[in-house]
Amino acid sequence: MENVTNKRVKQLWLKLLVIVCSVSLAALCGCNSRSMPIKGESPCFVPVELGYNEAFSGISEIKDSTNFKIEVYVSILDEFGDSMKLPGSFRVELYERNRKTSQNNIGERLNINENGYVEFDLRSPENNQKYWDRITSSYSLNFTVNNAPRDLTAQVTWFYTEKYRLTTTVELAKAR
Repeated sequence: MENVTNKRVKQLWLKLLVIVCSVSLAALCGCNSRSMPIKGESPCFVPVELGYNEAFSGISEIKDSTNFKIEVYVSILDEFGDSMKLPGSFRVELYERNRKTSQNNIGERLNINENGYVEFDLRSPENNQKYWDRITSSYSLNFTVNNAPRDLTAQVTWFYTEKYRLTTTVELAKAR
């Protein structure tokens, strides 16, 4: 009987040792008791700024037309400066750089359409992929405008949630 009790005590100690080792190993390896992140959020990498690719962004004439193609390449960057691919929407507003006003120091806002801006909804995986450029690891936002001035400033805002947004300005020029 004493042999059975000792055996049972050894099994309980062994189980306790396994549990303590497992918990210690999990704590050392970075496991924590934080709740799961909101869908679409990463617990490790957080978007902190919008970057843009000057080499690919610009204004180009469309042949046999008074329209111009505007191309803006923007990246969502994490705290390490690396591009991130995330759902959300982009809003692009255009300003004529040479016509700065007292209310707005980046220029006079152009009326692109009835809203005054162009919006790109990238919340669905299909749309997100459609605008993603693998070569530049950025989003390629393209649209046309009528009679664009030579020098424009594009103000690009990325909306992730109602409360979270990032903004950058991109100087655009027509090919000379």
